[in-house]
Amino acid sequence: MAAASALDTLLARGDLWRGVRPPPWQSGVLTTGHPPLDRLLGGGWPRGALVEIGIAPGHGEWRLASPALRAAAAVVLLDPPALPFAPALAAELDLDRLILVRTGSRAEFLDAFRELAAARDCAALLAWTPAGDLDYPTLRQCQLAAGATAALRLLFRPPAAARRPSPAPLRLAARCAVDGLEVWLLRRRGFAVPPRPPRVVLPREAGRRTSAAPLPVRRLAP
Repeated sequence: MAAASALDTLLARGDLWRGVRPPPWQSGVLTTGHPPLDRLLGGGWPRGALVEIGIAPGHGEWRLASPALRAAAAVVLLDPPALPFAPALAAELDLDRLILVRTGSRAEFLDAFRELAAARDCAALLAWTPAGDLDYPTLRQCQLAAGATAALRLLFRPPAAARRPSPAPLRLAARCAVDGLEVWLLRRRGFAVPPRPPRVVLPREAGRRTSAAPLPVRRLAP
């Protein structure tokens, strides 16, 4: 009886996958604001998990992420490739809730990511990897930090990173196309991605501009 009770307790854990169905994200999901993408991801962006997106810098990150940020209490951009275009962002997001952080080295980036990912006041973290990308052990540290809170943690990597191993439970690839932003599902925990990854297209938005205008930048103190 004791053994059966212990097994029942184990099977009741939210972080245990029994293999008979796709496992639910332990901390739930946050809608992406794009219904086709929500369906592709099994409900939306997972909370408390590292979401890795392979995309060329400045080629659709905000289009992909912005709908989910509108209700976020605090949004942090870590090492974005360009300064966001303030007037465009102000139409969607209270700029007083937006924080930009710049780092000067790979070590600073990792320290900043771990600290921000674990911060409960940081409702959403969007981070761009430094030049040269990150190795697997560093990505593992990012994943562990992302699991410290039930919040949105997006990590943008170069497109070539899709061919490298990663511990991220959700991996996507995205690129701009004539008809909009193409998004492919490369990995989703508990889901067998077919040899030809499933794809959705997020239509273009006319007149959209989100980079190349001043916003305050914070540099981490050494």
